[in-house]
Amino acid sequence: MKALSWLACLKSLRVLLIVVGIIAFIAPMTAEAVRTMPPSQPPSQGGVPPGQPFQNLQNQINALKTLINDNLIGNHHIELTFDLDPGASFSFPLPKKQSPVRIEVTVSRMNGGTQTPTEIMYAVVNQDPVSNEMTWIGTNSDGSVVATNTLDSTDDVIAVICGGACPTYDDRLLVNDLSDSTVKIESNAATVSVKSSYVVHLWF
Repeated sequence: MKALSWLACLKSLRVLLIVVGIIAFIAPMTAEAVRTMPPSQPPSQGGVPPGQPFQNLQNQINALKTLINDNLIGNHHIELTFDLDPGASFSFPLPKKQSPVRIEVTVSRMNGGTQTPTEIMYAVVNQDPVSNEMTWIGTNSDGSVVATNTLDSTDDVIAVICGGACPTYDDRLLVNDLSDSTVKIESNAATVSVKSSYVVHLWF
């Protein structure tokens, strides 16, 4: 019996030594794997998987967006916002000569009402670089259209926002000064009694 017990102990000791040897062999490999594992990265925004290739792709997309905004839109669009008291005016230059400039104007009295028939007037205006005269096709707030120029026009009115019904007007877009290529928006003190807020878009 003692011989059998001793034999069993030897077998158990051999198994234990084998297990210890396996652990001693695997442990350094596991530690090295953990040490060289790249740090975890937070999920990227916008649904783009993390990783260098995807980061490069996102950078290219962002650069393309910037190019579009700066060159295709930013360099060809201007937005102006301003307020006018009754009878006051605001002038601004055309951004280019010998180029069709689209001028879009909307106005609000900020009093809860809505101007009728609409609160919008717009025009396409060009200034000739040689004669320095301006020509335009202007659309009034009632949809009526006027096409003329500074040679033929008697009042240099490009477009108007009607005061209920044209020809009575509340606001108008006019030629201001040919020498500095400016046009202006004017509020009519005879029909407007409150401050007006304007948003103007120039496309060119």
